[in-house]
Amino acid sequence: MVSTAPVFADVADDIAAFLNGSCFVAHNVKSDYSFIKDELDKAGIEFTSEQLCTLELSKALIPEASHHGLGKICKHLEIEVPNRHRATGDALATVKLFQHLQEIDSTDKIQRLIRKV
Repeated sequence: MVSTAPVFADVADDIAAFLNGSCFVAHNVKSDYSFIKDELDKAGIEFTSEQLCTLELSKALIPEASHHGLGKICKHLEIEVPNRHRATGDALATVKLFQHLQEIDSTDKIQRLIRKV
């Protein structure tokens, strides 16, 4: 799948432009953010962004769920996850999860969990 993909350095400018000014949202955001930040640093691009973790948010908003890993919390919420463990499948699952969390966030936990840089 990656044999025909561009190397990161070739798309780094586009990625940085896309992310500029956005809040970086991911399930286990520390991991994904550090990966992207490190790769952008290697490409000579300084990057910082606010961060929001849907893993932490799901724990705050759905404490009754026994597990909060992406697959298990999506299953708990009956969110269909096509192509699980593939970049597009996991990204789509995270988007659907985040949309659900936004809908049920009646106490503004999202705003309080955003990590400011």
